[in-house]
This record gives sequence, C-alpha cells and structure tokens, in this order.
Amino acid sequence: MRRLLIVATMLLLTAPAWAVETWYFRSTAGEACGPGDREDLSETAGSSATLKTMDGTGDTWNVIEARTIAAGNWQVCTDLTVASGGGQAGRVTWIVQRYNSSCVQQGGDIINDQSANLTSGASGEVCSSTADPGQLAFAAGDLIVVTVSQTQGSRQVDLYYDGAAAGAADSRLTHPDEYVASTRRIFNVGMILVP
Repeated sequence: MRRLLIVATMLLLTAPAWAVETWYFRSTAGEACGPGDREDLSETAGSSATLKTMDGTGDTWNVIEARTIAAGNWQVCTDLTVASGGGQAGRVTWIVQRYNSSCVQQGGDIINDQSANLTSGASGEVCSSTADPGQLAFAAGDLIVVTVSQTQGSRQVDLYYDGAAAGAADSRLTHPDEYVASTRRIFNVGMILVP
C-alpha cells in the first residue's frame, strides 16, 4: 500500500521598494546658488514658523547631494497666505532643478514651471503637480535647487516655512529616494506518493 506524503516548503523573496523622502524648507543659510534668498533644505523640520513675502524673482532652497535618486514622483508643497482686497490674486510657481558645484544647471528641470492659481484671502497648503523625471544621478557637489515665486498678481502672498512636520509652515520637497527591502513569504505545498 502506498502512502501519501505532504511536503511544505517556504520561500522568502526580497524585493526593493522606494519610499518618499521629505526635505523641509529651513531658514538657515543654503549654498550660494539660485535666485533671491538662498536657504537650506533639511530632512529635519523646524520648530518656529518663518514668513517670506513672495515676488517675481523668487527665493531658493537647496541642498548638496551626491547619490542616485530613483525614478518616481517629485512634488513641492508650500504654506501660503494671500492678502484680501482688490486686484489679481495671482499665481505661485515652483521650479526644481539640479545644479553642479559651479551653480550651472545640469539637464532639464525636474519640476518645470509648475504653477497654481491663488485665491484672495486664502490660507493653507498649495502643492505642485507631481513630476517623474526618471532616475537622476547627482555627482559630488551637485545640488537640488527649489525656487518658489509669485508669477502673477498684485496681492501680497506670504510663504510660511521652517515649521514643524505635518503642521503649520512645513513647506517641503518630496522625492522617491529611500531604499526599503520588502520581504514576501511564499508557501508551496506538494504531495508525493511513497511506497
């Protein structure tokens, strides 16, 4: 008489995944690259809100990078307050670029002149659309440079930044950088006839 033997095996499969990385606008001095005020991007959020009035020239936040950033979505979110009153409320525009250590742009824009209409008297977070520039390799000394400007309108627009994460004034850049290994368990069950 034959017996039925049940055999179970388990496979562990490890696959890469990319998580979102967040860089907060800070009020500390950044590299001397980009228009307007040049301040720092940091993975550590600030604790005290700073106000900056927007203009057509724009202001810049930057950070030195030397790594390869995976393909995926980039986005800028800014905490804005628009003055009430007459006149055109205007638009805010975000540009994200890669510069080398000599402050010369490398390649095309990562986020290219993304803009949003503003509403008179409005206050809160306004974000760019997401953009996927593909995988980007940053050489030693290269910078990520974020420029925010008011490109239309006569009403005053104030940008709040350097505040706590997930709270007021947490203006920020997000991109897909952090490498995370995800593991899946697969069970395989087989049956064997044995004498």
